Amino acid sequence: MIDILVYLLDQQYQEEIVSTLGGVNYNYHQASAIDELINICSQDDIDLILVWPAKVEVIEDLITILQTKNFGYIPIVPVINKQDDILPIMKIPVVEVKQFPLPKLEFITLLNHQLIKTSRLLTN
Repeated sequence: MIDILVYLLDQQYQEEIVSTLGGVNYNYHQASAIDELINICSQDDIDLILVWPAKVEVIEDLITILQTKNFGYIPIVPVINKQDDILPIMKIPVVEVKQFPLPKLEFITLLNHQLIKTSRLLTN
């Protein structure tokens, strides 16, 4: 089973995340603070972190903290609003950037594709 951690930075997206990831074969974890995120990473084998909604500064800080806590291997996927500028986030070492809103099936398909790519990188 795939363990996905959603670093939820705005509670208004809670319902959208649950409806998008609900019913899919993932172990879903959620954190709204960095210490909570680190605790979850320490207790579970997290396969992917979604940062929702993502901001450049938050992603940069998260990468630094994950590296110092020896979790730098966990891939990060920022999720941004379609109206947000994608270019600043693309300059950060993340595996993919997802824009929403997207239809649920399309989002899950893209997420599954990213998980497959990431697992291939980790096993090679």
